[in-house]
Amino acid sequence: RSGLHRLCLSLFDQIVLICSNDRHQCLNLVLSSFFFFFFCYHPKCVCSTEYPAQVEESRDLLLFFRTLRTYADRFDDRCRTFQHFQEKYPSIVSLPGGCRSEVMTLNHPELPGCVLFVHWSVEVSREGGVAPKINLLTKIPERALQLFPSQAVGGAAEAFHSLLRILGPEAAIESVIRAVSLSQDT
Repeated sequence: RSGLHRLCLSLFDQIVLICSNDRHQCLNLVLSSFFFFFFCYHPKCVCSTEYPAQVEESRDLLLFFRTLRTYADRFDDRCRTFQHFQEKYPSIVSLPGGCRSEVMTLNHPELPGCVLFVHWSVEVSREGGVAPKINLLTKIPERALQLFPSQAVGGAAEAFHSLLRILGPEAAIESVIRAVSLSQDT
């Protein structure tokens, strides 16, 4: 289990002890834990600012822990996926912020300056829904765009979103990596 899962379990154990004695203190602890976890431990978490208010209004500890667990699972999915691709395609994939970062960069060694960024965030809605948000961003030198004006670069983000819907995250990302590598064998 990851550190995120251990943190969730430890937090749950502490809250159960406190909740058995004082329900009001329990709710305050949940909200404090939420703010600590989402905004300190994961400062880049894209979380609806209304979610804490929703937890407080509904007093739904089960929703809180389901959201926390699902967030941890999606976070770990992203880390595993990024690390897998860095190990499988070391000449193309780099993780400037490490495998726990939201960004993976793709570039072919023979095409300096041409970089694709896979940005994968995990968002939490007001209702406690957790969903990945994955985008493909391009960085192509202006000179290259002038020499090779093409819709392929301009439409890369939209094409990537189509791949995501059809293939899912891992296969869509691998398709882009294979295209960047300029080979089917890499």
